[in-house]
Amino acid sequence: MQDTFSLPCSQVMRSVSHVMNSEGMKELKRYLAASTSRQVSVVVANSRYEEVVVNWLAAAALARPPIQNVIVVAMDRELHSFLLSKEMNAVYLPIDSMVDMSHKFPKSFSSIMMLRLGVMRIINRLGYHVAMYDADAIVLRNPQLLFDAHPEADIISSSGEFPQLLLEWWNVNSTLCIGAVLIKSNERTEQYWEIMASIRLKVPWQNTNDQYRLNFALHLLDIRWGTEGNLQVGICWNGLKVVVLPNTLACRGIKNCHPEKSGQYYIWHAGYRTEEGKEDGAKRGNAWFLRERWKDVDRHLVGNAWLLKAASQHPR
Repeated sequence: MQDTFSLPCSQVMRSVSHVMNSEGMKELKRYLAASTSRQVSVVVANSRYEEVVVNWLAAAALARPPIQNVIVVAMDRELHSFLLSKEMNAVYLPIDSMVDMSHKFPKSFSSIMMLRLGVMRIINRLGYHVAMYDADAIVLRNPQLLFDAHPEADIISSSGEFPQLLLEWWNVNSTLCIGAVLIKSNERTEQYWEIMASIRLKVPWQNTNDQYRLNFALHLLDIRWGTEGNLQVGICWNGLKVVVLPNTLACRGIKNCHPEKSGQYYIWHAGYRTEEGKEDGAKRGNAWFLRERWKDVDRHLVGNAWLLKAASQHPR
């Protein structure tokens, strides 16, 4: 079964059998099998963003209700080992376990984008819904409350402004944003992923941007956009339904994330680019939860007890 599906950006990906037989993927499957839910939340990062990841995990633990079934996909051993030492769910998936690095990728190539797409596709294929978050897309309130309000939707996403070309073609205000997106596992999203994998470029690595691929696949499925209240809603030819959350609920970008309104947001994603900037962006929205010396808290604590002790704020 596992060889009968395709991965996004398949022109530069390793074979499905190679990916599925990697140690990291075996580890991921063990976590999924032990999950108490059919839905998991995933963050992909490397050790450069260790503090940002831990802040995201603290926010998830502080949310009411807390966000359950979280898995961090660690791109290097350092982050993986640290999270395991704190009994966090962490999977080690280096980029070369999924991407064929023999290609001469340009300096602008972003490996995390390829990894995120591949991880989401595989989790869906294994029968689980997946909510993917950027490490700096901080949950201020549990987004599951938003997801549950739209049970008929196959994809629920925060609001993006890229690719600009599709905004013009579709004549809409928003595209899907990879920073916070839920993709359910069903026949309609299976078609969606296979359509995405069918995208072929003359230069295979010319555009490996994950947000570009997520949206362009909808274009190939002939999505038709409309509105339902304050929501942008799209329906594809195969019945796949997409809901885009407004910036008033899941803000994206400096111009849309207003600190004085942080109490109304479920997700704060200001969009700073550097490691220090991601922290600064979170602090602007009252979304930085770690103590100044969070690593010095009781070193014997693990799991959520450790996260809550490392946090400087009480559960919301």
